[in-house]
Amino acid sequence: MTSEISKGLAPVSSVFESLLNIWDSRLALMTKMHLFHTYVLPVLLYGAETWSITKRDQLRLDSFCTNCLRSICGV
Repeated sequence: MTSEISKGLAPVSSVFESLLNIWDSRLALMTKMHLFHTYVLPVLLYGAETWSITKRDQLRLDSFCTNCLRSICGV
């Protein structure tokens, strides 16, 4: 995995974890998804236009997003 992506996942994980009480709340799923797209994805994709992404990097990013969404949905 490229170093830019590795460096990018640490702050995203902390942002996601700081919102755990929101993910566990009784808010509507659409509200949670809006918060995810507003607060978590911009941190993840900051500087993404300069990344050289390999297939492995893409799978790692997809896996991270999928794990976040599963956590939000309670799966």
